[in-house]
Amino acid sequence: MKKNEIAEVKTGGEVALPSNWQEELAGAAKQSAANVRPTSSSIRMKSGILTYQDVAVPNNALDVIVIAFAQEHTFYKDKWDADNPSNPDCFAVVESSVEMQDIIPSSAVDDPQAESCGECPMLEWGSSLTGGRGKACQQRYRLLCIPAGAMNSADEVLSAEVATLKLAVTSGKVWSQYLQTITALHQRPEWAVVTTIGAKPDPKTQFKATFEVAQAIDFAAHPELYQAIQKKREMSQSTLLLGYDMSSGEEKAAPKTSKADA
Repeated sequence: MKKNEIAEVKTGGEVALPSNWQEELAGAAKQSAANVRPTSSSIRMKSGILTYQDVAVPNNALDVIVIAFAQEHTFYKDKWDADNPSNPDCFAVVESSVEMQDIIPSSAVDDPQAESCGECPMLEWGSSLTGGRGKACQQRYRLLCIPAGAMNSADEVLSAEVATLKLAVTSGKVWSQYLQTITALHQRPEWAVVTTIGAKPDPKTQFKATFEVAQAIDFAAHPELYQAIQKKREMSQSTLLLGYDMSSGEEKAAPKTSKADA
């Protein structure tokens, strides 16, 4: 009986698709993607040792394409324990272009420290809960990277696994200076060059990240790579702005972390 019913639906002239069925499918796909936690690996830099997928990187140097980066603010009421990581009590994750006064805590936060990051007392110098001149809220950059080896073809770019590197607060200035350097010397954004990520000892902070231009990507000879990287950047947006799921202890796409989204 069910076979007959299925056959009737397939062949019956009275059954028709809605006129906007393609738009409905696209909307359903977008909603499904939003409900799934993006998968990515991590690039870590603990004690100055660079690891990728939990494996030490040879020569402590890794060639990548930084396809995007974001600002991340995290505040913990209790002292951070690297061996027992926990969610921040207040946080915001926004695109790099958002100005401080326009950043607001995520709507997932139960007890935001201020209405906006621009007026938050936890982002003032000297607010550190452990004493000293530091800030209680940690400001860092989140970098999304794909392996430089993916530049072999557009298909490899699109299928490449995205790895996340969360820079230590002390390396934020180094990243900002690197962006200025590639702009001045190469007139290119971060995603248009191959970057060598490394680490070097620092007498004040134990170590700092290092960034060097390995090469500029030859888009003139390989225009397909330009299109593929743009598509990859678009595909990785949800990973870039991944926030913290305050109910489960995991991270998920964070809503409303800038006034423009409110």
